[in-house]
Amino acid sequence: MNIISVDWSIKKPLCYYDGTTVKETFNPRDIKGDLILIETGAPYSLFAYLSQTNSKVLVVKGEETNEFRNGVKTSDADDAIAIFELYKVKPELFVEIEERNVVENKLKYHIKMRSALLHSITKMNNESKALEKEYIISEIHREIIGVLEKRKGQHEGEIERWAQYLYSDQISMILYTKVMARLNASIFVSLVNVNKFSKYSKFEKFCGFAPKNITQYNRDVKNLLWTSCDSTVVKHRLEPYRSKYDTYKEKKLKELKLKHGDDKKGLKGHAHALAMRKACQLMLKELWKRLRTTTRISCDGSLNEMININVPKQNVDSFNYKDNTITIKLKLPKGQKSMMDY
Repeated sequence: MNIISVDWSIKKPLCYYDGTTVKETFNPRDIKGDLILIETGAPYSLFAYLSQTNSKVLVVKGEETNEFRNGVKTSDADDAIAIFELYKVKPELFVEIEERNVVENKLKYHIKMRSALLHSITKMNNESKALEKEYIISEIHREIIGVLEKRKGQHEGEIERWAQYLYSDQISMILYTKVMARLNASIFVSLVNVNKFSKYSKFEKFCGFAPKNITQYNRDVKNLLWTSCDSTVVKHRLEPYRSKYDTYKEKKLKELKLKHGDDKKGLKGHAHALAMRKACQLMLKELWKRLRTTTRISCDGSLNEMININVPKQNVDSFNYKDNTITIKLKLPKGQKSMMDY
């Protein structure tokens, strides 16, 4: 068996060791082996690539490697060798990446790539428009934007695919509310786990829509809510949010005119932004309520489901029920497939 140990790095090249020679590379495609050993915390892109190969990937905690080296390290090559030697004496410390973790890493990789491409497309579009104002048509800008758009579409397809695999129930719940389209719903549930927040105020703060202005929040989530609100509430008049948006916008516009006068420029835009923020907060509240009640996946990979079933009273003579509702709790053994699996 061909065993390769890898010491990963973000800014420096990857060091990998085959038991004889240490080599360096910036391209993970150069790392080929039947069994690949690596420390936890590696970049999403590296795990995403390794999971696509036929290699079996085992991870070990960095603390274990450090203890094995007695805290002594002179180079990245030393770490690659230490990982290799540690596996020879204590293979039980190495754990295979679970399928769910592999998919999560793929999903995060595609979301990051889409975000980066969006940033590049926006930049190129702005440059192109600036040139057009001077009556210069830049063919190179158009060609680059076309390539970037195509790549972005490929990543969006993968996002929807893997998010559906992991979060089909949450996505369905969001689509039912109509506050987001499928792509945005897929990204939202991939970035946000409402069950990690003990209070709604913490969740609201994380998403960037707390009552008071804050600087520490997830900008990707906030932008996602904002663009979804613009698309569904403003352009497609989604109720009940659109009515509340209109009412709040009119109220704020009157307040701004009283404060600054009718001649002040930008008042309508300011009122629109305030109303958008209000609508986003209402959307977020609805998402919080609904997503908190959907299926929860336990950390060990098994599925614990709380299913509420409404049935006629006469059909439940042998069950204990309350208000014609039976609560069934299913605990599946670790590794057993659920009937709700994608």
